[in-house]
Amino acid sequence: MIKSPLFFPSGRSVDRCKQDAKALVKSSKKNNSPILLHEALDQIAQANGSSLPWPEAIKQLKKKKKPKVAQIHLLGHALNLLIEKGLIDMNSSEDAKNGYLESELLGKPTVLNWCYIGHGEIRLSVWWNFDKTKHPQHLEGGFKNLVLLDNLKKEERSKYWGKNTAIHSTDNAVEKYHTPEPLAKTARYKEFVGVLCSTWIERKTGKYLQTKDGKGIFGSYIRNKDKEKLVFIPDCSPLGFTLNGKKIF
Repeated sequence: MIKSPLFFPSGRSVDRCKQDAKALVKSSKKNNSPILLHEALDQIAQANGSSLPWPEAIKQLKKKKKPKVAQIHLLGHALNLLIEKGLIDMNSSEDAKNGYLESELLGKPTVLNWCYIGHGEIRLSVWWNFDKTKHPQHLEGGFKNLVLLDNLKKEERSKYWGKNTAIHSTDNAVEKYHTPEPLAKTARYKEFVGVLCSTWIERKTGKYLQTKDGKGIFGSYIRNKDKEKLVFIPDCSPLGFTLNGKKIF
């Protein structure tokens, strides 16, 4: 059985980080300020999101989590990323503009989308290991060969009325990353996404994910071949919030 590669919170693999450490040692010698390999490894671990020395960081990465617990940490990593990019403000309880982000998260292409629901709460959804080119209802996937009516003049668009060979980007059938789960039949998820999970973020009475040990996660889906990767993701170190909290009704 082939072992799944381990990744630091930055998304960089352990193997690549080892190479980075060796390169750092080599560079330090050229600069007449040589460091030992174990020192370089510690620095690389810290630079890639771990607060632990290299040996302890690797031990943590090897810890197997229960799937629901892993999803909590995945949501935590997602919120950290949105905080770092200034897309979600945990210090405000005011509503702002809903949005989405296509990014890499823990080494996998990911879509994050969020929706403000009032009372300081936000719905956060993560689509991890997501391949839009295989999504049956994506303009870069299943709809890529259709004529995009947005780009045509009115008289040209009329040629396609009543036909299924063209589509508007605003059509309800087109994926726009607005919903907790993708716009596709559940049976098709395995074709284009590895993990789905959503929860509510509380900001008014506290700063936490309303997960309550996994019970507050909804829209959950884990593709069989991604389960082994999910349960070994690194622990999340939250940026000013906690990973567990009670659900607000």
